Amino acid sequence: MKTLIAYYSRTGTTKKIARELAEYLSADEEGIIDLTDRDGAIGYIKSRKDALLGKTTNIKTPVNDPREYDLVLLGTPVWAGRMAPAMRTYMKFHKDRFGNVACFCTMKGASSRIVLKQIEKGIGKKPLALMSLQTKEAKENLHEKKIKDFIKQIKKIKKVIFK
Repeated sequence: MKTLIAYYSRTGTTKKIARELAEYLSADEEGIIDLTDRDGAIGYIKSRKDALLGKTTNIKTPVNDPREYDLVLLGTPVWAGRMAPAMRTYMKFHKDRFGNVACFCTMKGASSRIVLKQIEKGIGKKPLALMSLQTKEAKENLHEKKIKDFIKQIKKIKKVIFK
């Protein structure tokens, strides 16, 4: 099953998880590049505000076309209970190009419930598998069970897709 992992990561946490998933799944990776400066304290505040207001941003033109993949995993951090503007922009850029989608998000303490609904709305369908990780779990390498459970969900999807 040809798989793409498209993710945005400001601090590296979502990138770490994306890379681990790519290794498990032998997947291609697409790091979404936000062209807005989000570094430092001011960047953090701007990021939270933009996420809360549901804004998009300027991103580097994506390289991979989701239509060329059997499964696309979308990964985003959660800011102020919402998805990162770069992920919102990526989904808008690829509107109507998504087939089978699973998603994962990383967060400090907020709930991922709203983010998962935003992704569902953005891709126009319900994701086939979901995973949420606390930043602490990822940084302290306490996320292995969640990754393995997510991989199991994805492998079940694979069986359904290729019946």
